[in-house]
Amino acid sequence: MEYKRIGKSDLRVSSLGIGAAFRSGITESSPKIIRKALDLGINLIDTAEIYHKGMSEKVVGEAIRDRRDEVVVKTKVARDHLKYDDVLKAADGSLKRLGVNMIDLYLVHHPNPNVPVEETMKAMEKLVDEGKVRYIGVSNFDDSLIKKAQEALSRHEIVANEVKYNLIEREIEENLLPYCKKEGISIIAYSPLARGLLTGRFGEDFEIPKGHWRKRDPLFQEPNFSKALELVKVLRKIAGIHDKTVGQVALNWLASKPEVIPIFGVSSISQVEENCGAVGWKLNDEDLQMIETACKKLSL
Repeated sequence: MEYKRIGKSDLRVSSLGIGAAFRSGITESSPKIIRKALDLGINLIDTAEIYHKGMSEKVVGEAIRDRRDEVVVKTKVARDHLKYDDVLKAADGSLKRLGVNMIDLYLVHHPNPNVPVEETMKAMEKLVDEGKVRYIGVSNFDDSLIKKAQEALSRHEIVANEVKYNLIEREIEENLLPYCKKEGISIIAYSPLARGLLTGRFGEDFEIPKGHWRKRDPLFQEPNFSKALELVKVLRKIAGIHDKTVGQVALNWLASKPEVIPIFGVSSISQVEENCGAVGWKLNDEDLQMIETACKKLSL
């Protein structure tokens, strides 16, 4: 496993992180999956108070109980809890569910236009001052809002912004990514495999089951789906050259960027093992050019 530093913090994290949203549901094997990730060198665990109504945090807490020193614990406060007192209360709840006395990285999950960001940041600073949180982060903030949040802080800094980023959805490259690079703020990339589309397991004949959440995802609707599959074909060719999988190529593309840390969701140990194969090797210039050419043809 490779490691990098989050923003201007002293947090040294794995180039890949594991997300504990457990979209397929929490099972008895969920703690084992997290522990397997730790065994493979992943030390960044992402959760949030809203995931399964706090149960995700409890699962993470169970998984890391005897391995706390190995882990960078990252959780998020919900958008409905961004008033000053609510932030403090939410943090206490997360600490209790996680079974830890300090959260390494505490993020605002989504901005709330009804709560001044200044009020939220004041509470976040208090948590750092009290020793309940080591570092402050945000999630789903654009460049203008993260700048406003930065200006609201007087004693501490924002070290990370968690946003959607993958080979298909690259909107952050226009403004947000350059801004964060300039400010020394890490990008934690969620949905790095575009909800599974960049794993290569979906073909042209794929039919989404009735009622499945992918039915509502624009990426899985035409003409976007067919266009994305053209990119997958290119990734599969590159994967064959390196004896890797399509998903490993897509994750490597992100993880190779110094300022980016992709976090992937998992439902099995085999997924963790496969995704860890995304690091420890490099895409060459020809590979990168092939990827960029294919991406330019997307026009989603």
